[in-house]
Amino acid sequence: MRRDATSAARIWRSAATRSPRVGGFPDSLGRVGATLLGGEESFVVESLADLGMGAVYDGSIAVWHCIPAERLTTDWVARRAFWEGVSQVAMTKALRRPVPRWLWRPKLALSLPLLWPLRLLSSNPDGIIRYHMALGACLAQSPKRLGQIWTGGSECRIQG
Repeated sequence: MRRDATSAARIWRSAATRSPRVGGFPDSLGRVGATLLGGEESFVVESLADLGMGAVYDGSIAVWHCIPAERLTTDWVARRAFWEGVSQVAMTKALRRPVPRWLWRPKLALSLPLLWPLRLLSSNPDGIIRYHMALGACLAQSPKRLGQIWTGGSECRIQG
């Protein structure tokens, strides 16, 4: 099973996800209130892979998504990227794994000043995504800051 597979659309065999060895979808991940926390599907994929279970890709299955207009804004993409950073840290902790190098807090803290100018380039949405994802992952590793982020709910806005 590819560990980097995206979770845009999956069909699950319920017996696999309900297995006591997998533990199902964790309550600590996924949308909580108005946050954009995610990772519950990736958690299950990682857990299944750890158990040696596989997956089947069927390219003949098509999935269409209806995306609300508010999700097509730069502000929403920045918020989602921020919460993806938080989600990556939360998923690593839920899997009881060491933090991978790309999530090391000192590395993220050093990269933020380099990513700052990139996020200002409106022609480069990648800079906005990278900056906000690194910021979310960095702040998620500070329990005090994470508590402030979490309690912000829908009012949590990314400045800058």
